[in-house]
Amino acid sequence: EIYRYTRDALEIHMTYRGKHVVIFGVHFKAKLDPDDPEKRLAEAQHVRALADNTLQNYPTAYVWILGDFNDDEGTPPVNAVQKGRNGPNFVDAMMSLSAGDRYSYIYSGDKILIDHLFASPNAAARLQSGTVKIDHTSSVPSDHDPIAATYLVP
Repeated sequence: EIYRYTRDALEIHMTYRGKHVVIFGVHFKAKLDPDDPEKRLAEAQHVRALADNTLQNYPTAYVWILGDFNDDEGTPPVNAVQKGRNGPNFVDAMMSLSAGDRYSYIYSGDKILIDHLFASPNAAARLQSGTVKIDHTSSVPSDHDPIAATYLVP
C-alpha cells in the first residue's frame, strides 16, 4: 500500500558554526477518525530514511527528528525512528526524565509521551545536562505539553 503523509515532514538544513545541522519536524497521523497505525509507521520509516540519507551524505551532520509522533515509547513508529534500518540508533532526550514526568499528553486519565525529540548519536552527545523539560503547567493553547532540551553545537 502507498501512504502519503497526513502532514508532510518539515526538513531544515542549515550551517551553524561551520557544522551541518538538520532538523526534521513531524506530526504523524492521529489515532482518531479512524486510527491507522500502519500509516504512522510508514510516516516514521520514511522520515527516518530521510535522516539516514542525510547522515550518509553528511556523516558529521547533527540531526534531530522531533515533534508529535502520536505514539508512545516502544511502539513500532517510535522504534522505527529510534532504530532505523540503515543508520545508527537515535536517542530520545525525553527518556532522560523520570518516569513520573515523562508524559506530554493525557488521554482518558492516562499520562503518555507522544511527543519526542530524537537526536543522532553525535547530536545526542551534545545534550546539556538538566535541560530536558516537559512543561506540565504551560498555558500554551495546545492539547500537548511543550517539550524542550538544549544541545550545544561546537
